[in-house]
Amino acid sequence: MIVGARRDDGTRTDAHAHESQGDRTTSGYTVVDLETTGLFAGGHHQIVEVGVVLVSPDGEVEGTWETLLNPGRDLGRQDIHGISAADVLGAPTFAEVAPTLAELLRGQTFVAHNASFDSRFVAARFGWLGYEVPVSPASSVCTMQWGSRLLPGRPRTLAGACAHVGVELRNHHSALADAQAAAGLLQCMIGHVGPSEVPWWEACEAAERAPWPEIVGG
Repeated sequence: MIVGARRDDGTRTDAHAHESQGDRTTSGYTVVDLETTGLFAGGHHQIVEVGVVLVSPDGEVEGTWETLLNPGRDLGRQDIHGISAADVLGAPTFAEVAPTLAELLRGQTFVAHNASFDSRFVAARFGWLGYEVPVSPASSVCTMQWGSRLLPGRPRTLAGACAHVGVELRNHHSALADAQAAAGLLQCMIGHVGPSEVPWWEACEAAERAPWPEIVGG
């Protein structure tokens, strides 16, 4: 598959082909972590920080992107995410960063630690803007669920899992730091089974085939 490489600033570079893994190819993975005002994606809760790590099919980190977001409401559990009103005062809204985030997600396999939570929040926020995007638990890779199967004895929490396999986790509950830690867990799993033998090929294929709407910034 011919895809565009993505730099740390989220823009595309010249198109190139990822190497085939046996009889299968994948464009790669977009590892995401969110900090939010609460737990309910379909309600009034908002995203306040996004961290993204781009990972190649064989587990190499290719770039990162992060942003704070102004949620237009109170910040919820500041004791968890540590983000203050002053931090987000001049931050963009989700609508303003939606085109960049969509470009980072398009054609890639969505990965998160507790992907059900993060994928639903991302889909809900795009939905509020009037876009139906192909981000769902079914087309995602959850490092919490797959790690429990592929790395026996590993705790389910991000911090516990990282400590168990030796992945560094600094500044826990910072979105980019947590995304980098989840990317480290993904690398461990890919290394454990091999890039062409990962058991989540159906999710990869669904993510690659799914059409994305053209996202316009707000």
